[in-house]
Amino acid sequence: MEAPPPVILDFLLKLSRMYVLYCCFLSWYFLLSVNYAVRLEITPSHVIAGRNVTVNCEFEQSYDSSNDDIMWEFHKNTKRLIVWRSIPGTNMLRDQNEHFHGRTEVKFTSEKAVLTLRSINLSDSGEYRCIIFIRRGRNSEYLTSNFSYLSVAAPYSIPVVTGLNKTEEISLHCISYGGYPEGQLMWHYRNGSILTESVSTQHISNGMGAFVINSTLSLRIQQSDDICCSVSHTDLLQSWTTCQALTACHGNYPHCILFDMFISIVSGLAFLIILLFITIIIITIRMFQGSTQIKAKQLENST
Repeated sequence: MEAPPPVILDFLLKLSRMYVLYCCFLSWYFLLSVNYAVRLEITPSHVIAGRNVTVNCEFEQSYDSSNDDIMWEFHKNTKRLIVWRSIPGTNMLRDQNEHFHGRTEVKFTSEKAVLTLRSINLSDSGEYRCIIFIRRGRNSEYLTSNFSYLSVAAPYSIPVVTGLNKTEEISLHCISYGGYPEGQLMWHYRNGSILTESVSTQHISNGMGAFVINSTLSLRIQQSDDICCSVSHTDLLQSWTTCQALTACHGNYPHCILFDMFISIVSGLAFLIILLFITIIIITIRMFQGSTQIKAKQLENST
């Protein structure tokens, strides 16, 4: 069997060398990707406004704070804000957005950097990521983590119910404010029976990210009962309820008749007292005038 021509052997040798170099390159790239892997985690990812969260930036290679640079970014809609970034080798911050001034603290370990974001508010809802700039001599790496979403919720205030109950026709208003996201409002009797007739409910933004829920109930009551307004927050699994006692005064209900009799008696007594008071004033004035005239005549006769 004849040996392959030298040209073919040379080609096969070059091809094998290229294959080895390609495998080495893939292995090198894979090792670098593993060593420089960056992962971001927010704890907790759902938080109530006013509390603190931690934004962990984890990496497998040791972080050198004297040379390397780390940064946390905040993304929401079209906004991109720098949450925290320091100048390598110092504790000085650079480029931090004023929205996060005084609310950040960072601690470093060999495997992660932990950012604590204090006093979370509704405008902090959005996506976060960390970016690491690895500097090793003349070489540098630009590494980014995944995006993690922070959801911020706010509780609603206890509902305030107002309205008049002069006749069987009533109109009640219920308002609750300060919550996020949109809550659910429901009118019902104390026994749980839901009222859906003539209900108008609005969710109005207060301009600071939270909502005001305003609802009106119009109802013709048939009997005395407690009508309640409840606001529920599905994310927080919380609800707030306020009830108002209503008295049905129509028809021949005994309590309504007694109430009307009481009002009539009180009104009659008040009228008699006022009339008596006016009569006493008139009599007093006339008596004073008569005594004045008698004294004047006596003075004339003495002179």
